[in-house]
Amino acid sequence: LLEGVGDRDRDRHLAANTSTVYRIGSITKQFTAAAVMRLVESGRLNLTDSLRTLLPQYPQWRAVTLRQLLNHTSGIHSYTSDTAWARTWSRDLSPAAVVAFVARDTLDFAPGTHWRYNNTGYILLGMVLERATGVRYADLLRRDFFAPLGMQSAIYCPSRPRASAYAAGYDLK
Repeated sequence: LLEGVGDRDRDRHLAANTSTVYRIGSITKQFTAAAVMRLVESGRLNLTDSLRTLLPQYPQWRAVTLRQLLNHTSGIHSYTSDTAWARTWSRDLSPAAVVAFVARDTLDFAPGTHWRYNNTGYILLGMVLERATGVRYADLLRRDFFAPLGMQSAIYCPSRPRASAYAAGYDLK
């Protein structure tokens, strides 16, 4: 069975169909982690590598390792918990602009000592991937995952997609 159910855009009364594109949100983290682990397997990165060498523009997080970013134990504050970011969530921001929301915050805890779900860590991992490969994150996903796996409708989309195939996002309000 292949069908679209519900509305892809409630405001414009557009029904979902089999071509509707939905955002996957945090499911992107699995692709990010897989891309990092491929670089670890190839010897280009190590799980013990720290941000001191990987992203030196963030000296405040120099002791944080790839492993800690991957498993949400970095202690870095998650930008999605920041009220200033919440006012901009629908805008297309660069990874550096997103990280800037929490770059001056103190750590929530010492790296490796606790677990807390963390979106900032995965933004940083995307930046690490771009630096290590020289390829934009969206292009890396397309090249290494979507194309080889035949995921023809999977793309890295903007925050505010304009094409009619995209489902509109809504919040509780």
